Amino acid sequence: MSGAIAQMGERLHGMQEVVGSNPIGSTCSPVANSLADCFQMVTVYVLQGRKRRYVGITNDLARRLAEHRSGRTQGGRIIKEFVLLHTEQYPDYVSA
Repeated sequence: MSGAIAQMGERLHGMQEVVGSNPIGSTCSPVANSLADCFQMVTVYVLQGRKRRYVGITNDLARRLAEHRSGRTQGGRIIKEFVLLHTEQYPDYVSA
């Protein structure tokens, strides 16, 4: 790992296991509604389940947490009930 996620992992050292996702691609899609859509802040987040922690990255934290809670995501199915342990914001996916 490199960058901010690796640094976060070092700060949270001692965890039992970390799983997560890393979306590939630009934050700006061909169907973006405006140029502002291309410059959304990105959040790196850590969820604490009963036995595991999950590290994820998103440009819409509220939506992503709702997806995890609904069980529609692999991360949500893996850790089930969770609390939001930590977040960090970055200007883009590359910085995160």
